[in-house]
Amino acid sequence: MVRKIVWTIKAKSRYKEVIDYLIIEWGDTTALRFSKIVDRKLYLLARFPNLGISSAKKIGLRSFLLTKHNRLVYSVHKNEIRLHEIYDTRQERKKLL
Repeated sequence: MVRKIVWTIKAKSRYKEVIDYLIIEWGDTTALRFSKIVDRKLYLLARFPNLGISSAKKIGLRSFLLTKHNRLVYSVHKNEIRLHEIYDTRQERKKLL
């Protein structure tokens, strides 16, 4: 069953921050490439919701790498997948999840 992808406000905000950063620092082409990667991975996630790994800290959360510097945190529900956060993998570990 294909589940609906639902973005939380926080996830939308972080996605926009990443896109804005990429445009400023690396240009439109890199931002577009990142956007396409996210689209492809969300397409897969909608079809295979257990794609990511389970969080050891928070029950019900899963995550997977979008790129080597960005990880997506999400939860699986009956008819939808809720995207909670996109974070930089270079952050301090204690801040994550």
